[in-house]
Amino acid sequence: MLGKWLRALSPFVAAEGDRMSESAREAALDVLERHKMKAYMYFPAIGHRNDPELSHALDVISAAGYIITDSSGGIVGKVANVRLSSTERAEQKRATFKIVE
Repeated sequence: MLGKWLRALSPFVAAEGDRMSESAREAALDVLERHKMKAYMYFPAIGHRNDPELSHALDVISAAGYIITDSSGGIVGKVANVRLSSTERAEQKRATFKIVE
């Protein structure tokens, strides 16, 4: 009940725990965009799912807010833009097109 009341006061209050409602996420992304900022999501275990122990460790550590690097200092996994521009979406779709003869 308190969560519903708080969400009515502020669109940025998450629905439960670390899960954010779609409307809260979009409202926050709109604010970032107005300030010329972008949000990214970090997926550390991409490319490491064949080793369950490592995959789990990457997920646990990243969920605590850590960024994981390899021995060369490169970021492990993938970083993805949360909200793509129309140009970025078009480029992504074009990359999947195949020529049919």
